[in-house]
Amino acid sequence: MTAAIVHKLILLLLVFVYSFTALVPSTYSATNMAIGKAYTVTPIQNYKLTAGPDDRTSLTDGKYSSGYFWTRKSTVGWQGAKRIEILIDLGKVADIGGLSFNTARGQGAGVYFPAHVYAFVGTDKDHFSYVGDIVKSPDNTPGHYKIKKFELSGINTKGRYLLLEVIPRGNFAFCDEIEVFAGNRPTNIVGSMDMEAVRSFGSQLERLDIEKEFMIGLLDAAIREPGNSIRSDMQLSAIRQSINALSGIDETGSIETAIFAQRGDALRSRFSGRRFLLESVNPWAPMSPISAPLDNPPNGIALTMPQGGYDYASFVLTNLAATPQKIIIRPESMAKEAPSLAVYYVPFVKSAAMEFVADPLVPVNSGFTLRPGESRMIFLAAHGAYPGKWQSTLKVAIGADVSSVPLNLYVATTALPARFSCNAINWGYLDFKPIREHKADAVKDLFAHHVNIAVIPPWYIPFNSPAKIRDLLRIENYLRLSSGASKVLFFLNFNENKKLTANNNYAYLSSEWKDWFKELYRTLVKSAARAGFSEEQLYLYPFDEVHGKDIDRFVAFASWARKEIPSIKFYGTLERKEALRVLPYLDIAQVIDRDDLLEGARRSKKEIWIYGAADNTKSLSPYSYYRLMAWKAFYLGFKGAGFWNYADIGSGDNPGSAWDDFDGDRPDFAVIYEGANGGIVSSRRWEAWRMGVEDYELLSMYAKSKGEDAARALAKGVLSNPVDTGKADEARRIILHELSQ
Repeated sequence: MTAAIVHKLILLLLVFVYSFTALVPSTYSATNMAIGKAYTVTPIQNYKLTAGPDDRTSLTDGKYSSGYFWTRKSTVGWQGAKRIEILIDLGKVADIGGLSFNTARGQGAGVYFPAHVYAFVGTDKDHFSYVGDIVKSPDNTPGHYKIKKFELSGINTKGRYLLLEVIPRGNFAFCDEIEVFAGNRPTNIVGSMDMEAVRSFGSQLERLDIEKEFMIGLLDAAIREPGNSIRSDMQLSAIRQSINALSGIDETGSIETAIFAQRGDALRSRFSGRRFLLESVNPWAPMSPISAPLDNPPNGIALTMPQGGYDYASFVLTNLAATPQKIIIRPESMAKEAPSLAVYYVPFVKSAAMEFVADPLVPVNSGFTLRPGESRMIFLAAHGAYPGKWQSTLKVAIGADVSSVPLNLYVATTALPARFSCNAINWGYLDFKPIREHKADAVKDLFAHHVNIAVIPPWYIPFNSPAKIRDLLRIENYLRLSSGASKVLFFLNFNENKKLTANNNYAYLSSEWKDWFKELYRTLVKSAARAGFSEEQLYLYPFDEVHGKDIDRFVAFASWARKEIPSIKFYGTLERKEALRVLPYLDIAQVIDRDDLLEGARRSKKEIWIYGAADNTKSLSPYSYYRLMAWKAFYLGFKGAGFWNYADIGSGDNPGSAWDDFDGDRPDFAVIYEGANGGIVSSRRWEAWRMGVEDYELLSMYAKSKGEDAARALAKGVLSNPVDTGKADEARRIILHELSQ
């Protein structure tokens, strides 16, 4: 047994012991030792309707909030915090018997009880011990508005400091009182963790809980499958106990392996005498690790594409053998002019929505292994350069068995244009962690997926006047990376007061500020020209998702700037109805995908692009969210589409990995993953986006040939049934057939 497993077994033992003690009837006295005691919180509370950022008494003043919980100054509230640390100093070492944490929920307002409040007690700041999760309770559920005091009893330990690691569930966390009760069974237990060890331990506890959620979800999915062999209560109980005991510690993945083995038993009884299954599926269809196979083997795979465009296909491979099987997949060689064909397998990743999602596209190369009863999607991507038809075969080797799948590839005479009419954007900031060391490769990948709008982030804008040489070189080098983009957006981020006031140098719109801004604009135009961009391609992006007082600020600024600099152009993102007021001052408005806003924007007669900025992006449909966004833009008569974001996996120096939604300061938005040796791994979502932008161009070409009404009718048919993942491909084939005649 490895040291890591021993460590985690100890961790689990502690979790079990302190979860059990939380259920023991209270044995402590009613004395609240925390009243009036000093405490610190990190991060500082920031919910504007509750206690202000300077408040340092509300959590230990002995006073409970009256009235609506999160609108009272006696309540402490956080918005957008991933983890909250509260340290209370009792002033001296004392016997502690129990703790309480008073909080509230209101599902209608998006407020939930905290997911966890891990409690640690220390005699000093270098000797903490874990005493339990205060909010671990059957009552910790979503629901209507309710205030609840969660209690943890039976602690019976000595300590001066109480350290709470609060893990919010959702975007908010609230508390108005924390109590520390004296114990009546003195002990001499002293912990051994310092503050950093406490934080690491809390992270491990949180991770363990996440792993258990996923494993139980996997088990529940297996139970629901037709023909499953997990039938008796004894079997269910045994597997659940295994999950509770081993999830997150067995580094060989034995829990998942056990569930797949159960599934394999069931599938072998359904498909007697067969060692594997090949099943045709749409490349954009949802898939879970326990999806019930249909006996639908692919008779052949057909790929159809325009010149310069792509097409995709997929099938699912399931191992029916009782042992692991090595999988090798190779297409037979084709003529040089034939479309290029790439083959990927699609592992499951865990999304922030607590789902297993088939998303990353990993090149098959030397193969991969399937456990007994395990399924994997195989994803094919074809790119055609020359018109014609080709036939080939895909060889699928599973252990000693080999299956041949016929391939038919067709490249139409219709060619995609060299420059696309769809303005495609996803704010692909090249300093984000997955790509910061591979900027040129990232730009190449962005262009290959038809992104043609470059956004210059605010940290590259030379706000100082006069601009320093090194700052000019930085922005010019960044601009050169995006050479070939059709438009450049300079994001000034005037949402932040420091940027709004030119690094705190001038009052906004003062005469000095106006002189500074005119010089800044001249600097940006000259830097862009040296990087190969004309002024006609440049747009200023002063405020992101402008709202509130920034609306009036932008209107005043744009009114002045258009008179002073007639050539200036403005771009803006709009996500609120009030923001429609700025439309007359914009040259391009990018509007969040919300029907009331889109209709208001359409009436403005301005150039409109559509965009999405949804959370939990790994769980979003590659088809309905990513691919159909461009279809909707075409149908509405908009000139562009986009989404946040190409490579955003969180902020800070160590945001984690794109492969893990739970290791950074918030879930990932990225559509790519870090590959081996610094490469870029694509995803089904990213390829669906590319397909959608190509669809927009084909619809535009179809409209010129067959009429706008005919093209919009095709788009409407696709958009009317967004869950049918084959509708867009069907319409695309119609377009290619009719345009190629």
